[in-house]
Amino acid sequence: MQLSNPVPESVIEQAVAWFATLTPVTLDAIEQVYAADARFKDPFQDVQGLAAIKAIYAHMFQALDQPQFVIHQCVHQGDHTFLVWDFDFGVRWRQKVVAQKIRGTTHLTHRE
Repeated sequence: MQLSNPVPESVIEQAVAWFATLTPVTLDAIEQVYAADARFKDPFQDVQGLAAIKAIYAHMFQALDQPQFVIHQCVHQGDHTFLVWDFDFGVRWRQKVVAQKIRGTTHLTHRE
C-alpha cells in the first residue's frame, strides 16, 4: 500500500474548526471544507455537490434546536481524515425542547 501525500495540517485544522463552529452564518464558508463535486453520504441521504450538501446543513438548522458538533478526536493519515464527534441538538416536542446526542464519525478525503 502506498500512501498519498499527507494533507497539510492547516487544511485539517480548518476543516475541524468549521465543523466545531458551524452555524447558519458559517455555513456560507462550506467551500473551504467541501470540494464543488463533494459527496455527502449518511444513513438518510446520499448527495453530491456543494448546493445539495449545504441544503442538508441548512435544513438541520431549521429543524433542530441549537445543533452543534463537538469534535473529540481527529485522526489522519495520508489523504484521509477521520473526525469522531458528538452531535448535540434539541428536538421540539410538546412545547419544550428535548436534548439529544448522537455519537458519530466523519471520513474526509483530500484531493488536490
